[in-house]
Amino acid sequence: MTARQPGRSTRRDRHAGRSAAMTSSPVRYRATTGQWQMWLAHQDDPTAATYNIAYGWRLSGDLDAGALSAAVDALVARHDTLRTTFDVSGDALEAVVGPPPTGVLQLHDLTSLPPDSARARLAADTDRLAHEPFDLDHGPVLRAHLFLICPGAAFLLLCVHHVAFDSGSEPALVRDLSTLYRGQNPTRPARPGPEVAALVRDAAAGIDTSAALTHWRGVLAGASPCTPLPLDRRREQACGDHGGRVPFVLAADEAHAVRDACRRLRVTPFVLLLAAHVFTLSTWSGESDLVTGVPVMHRDDADLEDVVGTFVSSLPVRIRLDGVTDTDALVARVRDVVIDLMQHRGVALPDLVRELAADRLPGVHPIFQSMFSFSTVDRPALRLAQVSATAQPILLRSAKFDLTVEVEQHGTTLRGAVEYHRGLFDEATIEALRARLLRAVRAIAAERPTGLAELAEPAAARVAAPARPAAPAAPPASDTVPEPADPIETSVAAAFAQALGLDRLDPATAFFHEGGDSLAAALLAVRLTRQLGVQVSAKDVFRAPTATALAALLRTRRPATAREPIAAVQTRQEARR
Repeated sequence: MTARQPGRSTRRDRHAGRSAAMTSSPVRYRATTGQWQMWLAHQDDPTAATYNIAYGWRLSGDLDAGALSAAVDALVARHDTLRTTFDVSGDALEAVVGPPPTGVLQLHDLTSLPPDSARARLAADTDRLAHEPFDLDHGPVLRAHLFLICPGAAFLLLCVHHVAFDSGSEPALVRDLSTLYRGQNPTRPARPGPEVAALVRDAAAGIDTSAALTHWRGVLAGASPCTPLPLDRRREQACGDHGGRVPFVLAADEAHAVRDACRRLRVTPFVLLLAAHVFTLSTWSGESDLVTGVPVMHRDDADLEDVVGTFVSSLPVRIRLDGVTDTDALVARVRDVVIDLMQHRGVALPDLVRELAADRLPGVHPIFQSMFSFSTVDRPALRLAQVSATAQPILLRSAKFDLTVEVEQHGTTLRGAVEYHRGLFDEATIEALRARLLRAVRAIAAERPTGLAELAEPAAARVAAPARPAAPAAPPASDTVPEPADPIETSVAAAFAQALGLDRLDPATAFFHEGGDSLAAALLAVRLTRQLGVQVSAKDVFRAPTATALAALLRTRRPATAREPIAAVQTRQEARR
């Protein structure tokens, strides 16, 4: 392929008027529940790639790089969410739609390299770029890269943050990119971000939030805040979000048995496979009362069908196995719990966390630490004129939870993977877990029910569960508040007080003792990041919940533009005054 470079394509001009006609002034609106949830999750560690999504395509044929560049620019101009950043205003999160950018597609020319070197460079660069963190304050939330490998061969990489994209967005994005590459406009106009937010708010208007929270309080009453999974290492030893994956595929006869069992039991594959997941966790951990998470899609409104954005949330399912004697009864129990979940899915996870898990354990995802997902995959093909595009999976090495089981249905094939946190589990442990899971699937999909006692396996050995930190003692009653030790502690203590709505706060008083919660911690972290010029995450606030402790943690960090720790910079500034 002698790629036609950006700027040389006549197709590019067909989109030129559209961006110019759009407003160049930022448009602000209150963030949707989905955006809020993903933004909040991102604040746990803004420097991580935990919520990155990446797609890749191998391209062969007569690619017009200029037309592709114009199409990507037009795609971002068309969908507001792909040029949206976020701003904290008081205690609210605002979405800010920026003007349509140009030159989104970055070109990487590898044609001068020998074939083996070009392939190695492509693999290294796509992996690095897919794992680059996103800055939700300044953007962009979508990055596009085109690698020219050799004549007739190229690779397209799209990376997007989950705050702007979910699995339901993929058909619209791929279809629109294909249409725009041909120099045509999609037939249906895209909905502006504020209009989409209004649709989401209208859909939620009829939900009695108080009643819903009361329901969930009852569902989760007495549940362990941390499922005692058999970890290979203590949580204190784990760091980052580094993840691993152990894949699996159900044989054709096993997948057929799953479909037959679903018809016999009148359930969906999601329910049957969730039952296998829960039973596996039960035998593995030795626990009969389990809470796991599941993704819930909120695209019921037909007006959201072609919208690129995030309309998915995570909610807990609590399964108690007491009184369940066989596999059919297990599936029935899970079915009933899922029906109840769908009837009360209007509550956002951050609201549940605020209501039920304000005292979350440091380093532990609140309410549930494992996740199960099932999806029917019918991925649309990227159709570029005179170019063959073959989808290439991009595997990310991050883990959102301690453990996630993902199953995808591709036609009549069922395949999946167990994603795990490498800081907590060894690969051999997860391979053994995969074997347990597949045995459970076979037993549950059998023609006749099997007693759970017959399927019992010894629980795996575990390290000690994380200790719940003792509730911080209230500081002694006093008419005076101790002075902070230095300017950094002064700034942190003032930010604590502001976040809690207090005039002043003892630097030794724990943030959560005074009513702070996950959302308040995330907002506090954003404010401190802006004020001090160093990266502060919500996870930092949980690890160091007093102004004194957090200031000590931040003293060693360097501002983005400095070569010295913040303590040295501020000490020198104080000396000049």
